[in-house]
Amino acid sequence: MSDLKKQEQSRVNRREFLKVAGLTAMAATATGTGAAVVQQKLKDPTTVASAIPPSLPILQNPVGANPQIGDLLTRVTALQAENMQLRAQLNQTQTSLTTWQKSSSDHSQTTQTLQIELNDAYVQLGVLSGLLSLYERLDNTNFDETVVAGLTTVNDAIAAWQELVPDVDEALVAGHTALNNLEAHLPSLQTGVSWLDGIVTHLETYMQNIETALAAAVEVTAPIVDMIQQWFTQVLDWLPFGLGQQAKGIMGGVTALLGVIPSVTQGLKRNISQPLRIWLGSDEEEGTPLQRDIVTPLRTKSLMKAKSAVVQGTAVSETYKSSLADPVAATQLSRQAIQATIAQYREVHGV
Repeated sequence: MSDLKKQEQSRVNRREFLKVAGLTAMAATATGTGAAVVQQKLKDPTTVASAIPPSLPILQNPVGANPQIGDLLTRVTALQAENMQLRAQLNQTQTSLTTWQKSSSDHSQTTQTLQIELNDAYVQLGVLSGLLSLYERLDNTNFDETVVAGLTTVNDAIAAWQELVPDVDEALVAGHTALNNLEAHLPSLQTGVSWLDGIVTHLETYMQNIETALAAAVEVTAPIVDMIQQWFTQVLDWLPFGLGQQAKGIMGGVTALLGVIPSVTQGLKRNISQPLRIWLGSDEEEGTPLQRDIVTPLRTKSLMKAKSAVVQGTAVSETYKSSLADPVAATQLSRQAIQATIAQYREVHGV
C-alpha cells in the first residue's frame, strides 16, 4: 500500500508541476508580448490591441503542493498583476495615440489652410505694393504745386478785378447820368433845329421875293448880285450928286449881304439842320432816332448789362473763395500734414 500511495502522490505532483509549468509559460508569453509592444514604441495601435492577451485567471496554491510550486504561483500572480498594469497603460497609451493622430491630422489640415491664406496674403501684398507705387507716382506729379500756382494766379486776377469794381460802378452811374442829361436836352435841341429851319425858310423866301422884284425892276433875269448892282446903278442916276455918293457905299454893303445870304442858308441846312435832323428826327415823329438808336440801347443793353456783370462777377468771386480757394487751401494743409506723417513713418520703420 505504501508503494501505491507513493506512486499516486508522485502522479499528483507531476500533474501539479505540469500545470504550474504551463501557467509559467503563459505568464512568460504575456510578459514577452508586453515587452515587445513597448519596444515597438507604440507604432501601431491595432497591433498593440491585438497583442494584449486576455486577463489570466488568478491561480490558487493547491493544498499540500510543493513549496517550489507555491513560489512559482507567487511569481505567476505577480507577473499577472504586472501584465494587467501593462494592459491598462497600453490602453491609455492607445487612447492618447489615437487622440494625437486625430489632432495631428487636424493640425495638418489647419497648416494647409494657413499656407493657402499665407499665399493669398503674399499675392494681396504684391497688389498693395503696386497700388502704393502708383500712389507714390501720383504724389510725384506735382499736382499740389500746380493747383496752388493756378489758384494764386486766379486770386491775383480776381483781386485786381475787385479793385476796379468801384471805378466801374462810378462809371456806370456817370453813364446813366449823361444819358439822362442828354435826353433832358433833346427837346431844346429839337426846338432849336425847328427854329433854325424856320429862319432858313424865311430867308430863302425873302431872297426869292427880292429876286422876283429885281427881275421885274431891271427887266433882266440874272444872278441876284448882278441884278442888285444893275438896279443900284439906275437908282444912283436918279439921285443928286451928293446923295448918290453916300448911297453908293450903303448899296455896296447891301449888295454884299444879299449876295452871301444864299450860301449862308445852304450852309445852315447842309451843315447844321440836316445832320441834327438825322438824330433828332422830324417834329412829327414820336421819340427821336438818338433815343431809339443810341440812348436806349446804351442804357438797357450796355449799362444795365454791365451792372449785372459786375454784380455777377462779385458773386462769382465770393463763390470761388468759399467753394474753391478756401477748401483747397485747407485740403493742402491737411495733405502736407499727412505727407509729413508718412515721411516720419517711413523713417521710423525703414520703408
